[in-house]
Amino acid sequence: MPTRPLPRARAHRLACGVAVVVVAALAGCTVTIEAGKGAPEPTVVKSSLGTLTVTRPLPGVLLPSRSVLVEGYVDAEDATEVTLNGAVTLPLDEQGHFSGSIAVAGDDIQMIEVGTLDLLARVQVEVDSIAPEIVFDSPAPGSFLGGEDIRFRGRVTDAHLKSFTIGSDPVRVDANGNFDQTMPVPAGAHHLRAVAVDEVGHDATGFAAFINGNFVSTYAMQPSSAVVKLGQNSLDAVADGIMPYLNSSQVAGAMIKQNPIVEEWWGRVDFLGESHGLATATVTPQNGYLDVTVAILNARIPYRLDHFLPGVITGDVTAKYIEGRVKASARVENGKPIVWINSLELNMVDFFVDMAGWPDVIDRGIVSDIARRQVHDSVVEHLAKWIPQAVNDALKDLPSGGDISVMGHTGTVKVVPSLLGISSKGIRAVVDINVRAKSRDWDLTDGAPGPLFYGHGAVPTSGTSPDIEAAVSLDIVNATAYAAWSTGGLSHRVDNVYMNDDGTPLNVGALALIVPGVRELASADSKVNVKVWAELPPVLAQKAGALVEVDVADLRVQFVANEGGSDVELFTLSVGASAPVSLKILNDTVGVHIGEYNFDADPVGIPPKGMPTGEELDTIILDLVKPYIEQYSEISGLRIPSLYGYKLYATDASLAGGYFRANGKLYVAK
Repeated sequence: MPTRPLPRARAHRLACGVAVVVVAALAGCTVTIEAGKGAPEPTVVKSSLGTLTVTRPLPGVLLPSRSVLVEGYVDAEDATEVTLNGAVTLPLDEQGHFSGSIAVAGDDIQMIEVGTLDLLARVQVEVDSIAPEIVFDSPAPGSFLGGEDIRFRGRVTDAHLKSFTIGSDPVRVDANGNFDQTMPVPAGAHHLRAVAVDEVGHDATGFAAFINGNFVSTYAMQPSSAVVKLGQNSLDAVADGIMPYLNSSQVAGAMIKQNPIVEEWWGRVDFLGESHGLATATVTPQNGYLDVTVAILNARIPYRLDHFLPGVITGDVTAKYIEGRVKASARVENGKPIVWINSLELNMVDFFVDMAGWPDVIDRGIVSDIARRQVHDSVVEHLAKWIPQAVNDALKDLPSGGDISVMGHTGTVKVVPSLLGISSKGIRAVVDINVRAKSRDWDLTDGAPGPLFYGHGAVPTSGTSPDIEAAVSLDIVNATAYAAWSTGGLSHRVDNVYMNDDGTPLNVGALALIVPGVRELASADSKVNVKVWAELPPVLAQKAGALVEVDVADLRVQFVANEGGSDVELFTLSVGASAPVSLKILNDTVGVHIGEYNFDADPVGIPPKGMPTGEELDTIILDLVKPYIEQYSEISGLRIPSLYGYKLYATDASLAGGYFRANGKLYVAK
């Protein structure tokens, strides 16, 4: 009787997810087909020659790779090997077991054939070898977002997605792979890692980097940005600062400007100069005014008298002691401190007018009495103009401007006093401040509304120190960082990247040990360089308790290979970095020191093959780039409002409640 093979039937997926195994056997042989009902079970094929059992893969399972491990055993006396898909031969061991891999053509539904003797099994499986892909439509890279409810939209490409999270929050993905979810996010700079995991364990990361909150114009003055309070000890330094205005050249010039001192029908008197001995000044705060006392010893003022009679009379006005005492008040007017005199008292001891060639009895007895009132009134008039001007000049620069710098990028500071108050504890000034870039990178800052504004004004100082206290708001430091970023992204390039401490340059071959795919982009011996820039400005934020952190939402770290003098991009990372902040002050300049960073790193775009992800990438890659990122370690140059011609020596500094506070001592700059 002729025989012919039975026709092979197609495998059909059952509702339970287990594939039907179709066995083709020669006619006249006994064939048994066993398929699991419920959970997948090994595939068993029997004939008169023996039994073939495929234990792996199980029918209907989802596999993570196109390289499929096939295992099982044969119970047949004449069997020595099995064949996979007619191409790969696997020997049987002494117990009849076989194990080996075969590469399938692609993803989705695949059929694997295992055959020996007259036994042939076909196992239908599904392959998903591709990791998920995450795409954010919003927030767009480099976004400045208003408010604290942020809408995240995009898609996750994977046919067998198991979970998707943004930050630590699970996000629903619909049947088409789209997600659209609004989540509350506190104001600040954020780098949120998105993680997608599929059913076979493939994972992928993406990121959303943005700054959200309330932003202000770079041209706007920030009200009450800083406060400075001067106690009695500091006002003693202010009094010392008045002393230059009491030297003879200053006084003489000022008095000559008052000429003519006297001009009547009988003649005219002009002062020709001034000289004196010791001069002192004191400034004592009272409720609502400053008590300013100026004392001059052994004053001599030469004069010239042109009278209606023939000839000219010359001589000296002298006094052993002149004391001027004023009550000076202060206020802010049009952004400038104004000092005015409430009252002035003048006392001259041993006053004498000498007329050259005249007897003393006439000088002292007649002329001095006649001239005293006129000279007295003239000196009082002069002091009434000169003392307020001297005090005003000493207080005038709270300060009006200056420069700041971050990593060599400069900005300009404009300071305008808004409040000036005097009490028995000292002078307290409140100032408005604006910080902006001197030159702006328009490509970088296009669409950037300005620095983040938390609304932390500089709180009042405690008012207990006899020296100087100052407070600068966190918002102004953020404006400083924004201004520096605006000039060029705080960018820098490192052309000497080393693998270890012995100075061995990093090349593509060495980098390929971490990221194998870079070997496809550049030659192994090409040197690797690193570019670093900030897509978004650093932001300082008040955290729990007294902790202040700097957060960088999107710091780009790009690895490039030097190929023939040109840069070939290998890959780019977006790094979210945060670090604690401490305060440093040198003289009257604020230095914000940044501590050790914590990092999250995610690839930008499609990374090279073998790129680590998640925490593995954070650990491996950032060991290389950490030294270059940590060059962002200091913001400096922001002046604490002080007094013109004075310096502040800080004795302590602290950060709390959205402001920086410093205590110190004021002294006259030499």
